Amino acid sequence: MIIPIREIYEMTEELKKTYDEKDIKKVAAQMGILVNHFPMGRHQGSCKGFYIQKFDVKLIGINNELTLIEQYFILAHEFGHAVQNDQDVANFVDSAILDGTNKMEITANYFSADWILDDKDVMELAMSGMTFFEIASTLNVLPGLLAYKYHSMSARGYEGLNSPVDVRSQYLNEYQPPAKMAEDYDGE
Repeated sequence: MIIPIREIYEMTEELKKTYDEKDIKKVAAQMGILVNHFPMGRHQGSCKGFYIQKFDVKLIGINNELTLIEQYFILAHEFGHAVQNDQDVANFVDSAILDGTNKMEITANYFSADWILDDKDVMELAMSGMTFFEIASTLNVLPGLLAYKYHSMSARGYEGLNSPVDVRSQYLNEYQPPAKMAEDYDGE
């Protein structure tokens, strides 16, 4: 399977330049892509999000029962499907959608990594001596997303970026949100 890493990166940069915007919801609206939030459950098998196109209507659905940061990562991934015109998503089960052999899912992951993370920011932190996990924490991203960015940058000629995390299509499935913080506890 050949993944067009450089082309995906160039697509993200061209979209940001064309729309002079990095807010996915604003760019999606300008492109005529609907973004809606739906309750889809919070258990392990729940759908996190989906992209579907029927006729001329493009719709991104995001599970509104996820944390805001989870919703953002899922939105970037699903937006990657929409702008790459992935039209054969027929099953909304995470294990099927995030199948490691599925080129659509892998390209959407590269898209989301290149959309969310700027090369310059990643390189500055890497050159400062931070570890991979410190960089992920500083940038407030999942290690799996940073692994995709490292791989994208390496494929485009950056040197010295070695990820201790494999590029895995299922990194979104593997994410476990932190337990409620003490200040979030409402006494019930």
